[in-house]
Amino acid sequence: KRPMVAACVLHAGMQFSGINAVFYYSSSIFMAVFGSMEVANRLSLLLAVINVAATVAAAGMIERLGRKTLLLVSAAAMAVTSSLIVLCFVMKWDLALVALFMCFVVFFGFGLGPIPWIVLSELFPPYAAGAASSVCLALNWACNFIVGVGFLPLSKLLGSWSFMPFAVFLTGVAVYIAKWLPETKGKSVEEVWGVSFAESE
Repeated sequence: KRPMVAACVLHAGMQFSGINAVFYYSSSIFMAVFGSMEVANRLSLLLAVINVAATVAAAGMIERLGRKTLLLVSAAAMAVTSSLIVLCFVMKWDLALVALFMCFVVFFGFGLGPIPWIVLSELFPPYAAGAASSVCLALNWACNFIVGVGFLPLSKLLGSWSFMPFAVFLTGVAVYIAKWLPETKGKSVEEVWGVSFAESE
């Protein structure tokens, strides 16, 4: 049960972080801020490039810093950034808003983006890894769909505060990671959870 809870929290956290609200609607957001579709499209493209660069950079940090550390920094930093994005929307600080979106993508790219997929095989014994991956894939896409469909109504309802639910959710994910997620780096599944899966789970 604990491995499944951990995997589900990470994969729900990946999508409910709000990252796809940024990617799906960044052009619309930037268009509303700057009034130029050309500028909006260029900034959206820049976000995609930054995401790829951050993910590539993460490959060199995962083994050095560990999964838990990067996930915790990623979730906590994204929570703070989401709150600051709300502040920028409220105060109409346009340039700061662009910078914060870029920071948001960077924090996602080295933590909550790639690592939930990496740790799947480290959280489960081999006989359960395939089934767990299928469950997490389904959950991931379901959460992706909810964010994709629900963000526009949410933004109409909350206005400048539309990123605050993401900040709240990310705070919860960060707390879970800090208190209950074990480090998997360099450990067997039995060492991670302190049980023998051949006998118990």
